[in-house]
Amino acid sequence: MTHLSQKSLLMVSAAALCAMTGGAMAQDRGACGQLVALTHSQYLITGATAPAIDTVVSIARREPAYIELEIGQSTGLTIETSSGTADPVLVMFDASGNPLLGNDDGAGGLNSLLSLELEPGRYCAQVSTYTSIPDGTGTPTGFNENIPLQIRTGLETPAVDSGAGGQPAANCFAMSNLTRLEDPIGAGMDAISLNGSVPYAYSFSVEDGTNMSLVARSTTLDTLLTLVDINGNEIASDDDGAGGTDSHIGIDYGLPAGDYCVAVTGYDNTATGPADLTISEYSENVGSGSGGGSNAPANPCGDPSNTTTVSAGETIQGFLDGASSDFRFDLSEPMAMRLTATSNNIDTYLWLYTAEGSLLGENDDADGLGTGSRIEYSDQLPVGSYCAVVTAFGGEGNGNFDLQLMELSEEALLKEAYDNAELMPPASSGVEMIDLGLLQRNLRTDNAGGETQWYLFEVEEESFVVIDSASVGAVSEIALFDYEGSGQRIASSQVNGESISARLVKKIGSGIYALAVVPDRSASAGVGASALSLQRYIRPPRQ
Repeated sequence: MTHLSQKSLLMVSAAALCAMTGGAMAQDRGACGQLVALTHSQYLITGATAPAIDTVVSIARREPAYIELEIGQSTGLTIETSSGTADPVLVMFDASGNPLLGNDDGAGGLNSLLSLELEPGRYCAQVSTYTSIPDGTGTPTGFNENIPLQIRTGLETPAVDSGAGGQPAANCFAMSNLTRLEDPIGAGMDAISLNGSVPYAYSFSVEDGTNMSLVARSTTLDTLLTLVDINGNEIASDDDGAGGTDSHIGIDYGLPAGDYCVAVTGYDNTATGPADLTISEYSENVGSGSGGGSNAPANPCGDPSNTTTVSAGETIQGFLDGASSDFRFDLSEPMAMRLTATSNNIDTYLWLYTAEGSLLGENDDADGLGTGSRIEYSDQLPVGSYCAVVTAFGGEGNGNFDLQLMELSEEALLKEAYDNAELMPPASSGVEMIDLGLLQRNLRTDNAGGETQWYLFEVEEESFVVIDSASVGAVSEIALFDYEGSGQRIASSQVNGESISARLVKKIGSGIYALAVVPDRSASAGVGASALSLQRYIRPPRQ
């Protein structure tokens, strides 16, 4: 037997478990991304069968230990702990640091048995312990332990179902009903809608500084959410933070980059049943108790006589005077989509369900919409029928609102950008531009209706232009673009807070410019008219 840095490295023959002779111990990180200091031993399996290996893994200060494995041929592998005092947990990771399978108590009692089929490649078995800290008196357990274990080839069935009721949610990575989310989670994420039969868990990686909300809802049981890090340390847990018996974990301080696991269990640890899980950008209002969670629609789209049909590309003006307003849409082919609810009268709360009543997503205050709501699916929704529900946050207030269903096609996104004057439409877009001609000293024109109007004007020499828009009903926005040059937006209007007018002042050179007047399309603004005036000023000649 050869020792490297006091870590055992067992050399055996081909078709047996052998030590890897690489320089992993000299690196800062191990084979699966773990700190090298946490690597207990390294072994190589070169055949489908091999003699069993017995070793003892030391746990210090509850820090996990790792056994690095290199698999040369497809084989089944089983690892079993045999501690007389500790409660060990086993998790297998691939070389990218993704958890593949875990187990707790699968060998009977408190010991674990992990068994899985492995393809050729590098893997790491993590050994950790479930700790206990007595209240007031007694000795903490699980922090410094020696864990005897055996590594052997072949597949075996754990004696205990690690997903059974009563399993500590801190052992999230060891739950049998564990699913890995492949795409990392970070800022700007789309809402992820998941479901399963309690108890279940999802593991995922996050980008550095990620803020998120995790919400569990069920109509049959009292949910409990637990979020842990890769070492099983509890980050947060919640029982009824989303209102009623639903749960909400809100992370608003930025999670460090790494792997995490969220367990959805019942407050009664023997409870089973269906529960929905939503992972989305952080919203402080999801779990406020008086907010959306406690005001979830009781029977979304359950009454056809009170359900309005909406189509892609359509905006419907509604009036909320009660618990909710229900809308239905049908997809004959998969579609990426965006639902938006806005109002000047109420704080909207938007919900999206399948026709069968399963919650797909919810939102209160979307970025850039104030108290408006948005649910967006950049990945296509499958063919089927769906229900959108608009409520008032906390069930308070009534009034007009707009609901828009938009297909996230290239054509629709460009049209939206032109309508909002985020981009200047090219000549090939078909968007009409009214040519005002040469701006000598001043120009004036009127615009009636609720659509964005584009204009062109020309100046012959360097000038200051002052553009004013006075609107009926609500203020309009003015945007100025360099039509002949870059085509970029070069100036935007400032709103006069004491009136319904907007003004743009900009120094420009000679050339042709595009001007957009964007009306207020909020539900309470109505369809109004605006008067546009352009004035040009030049520097007087020096004497």
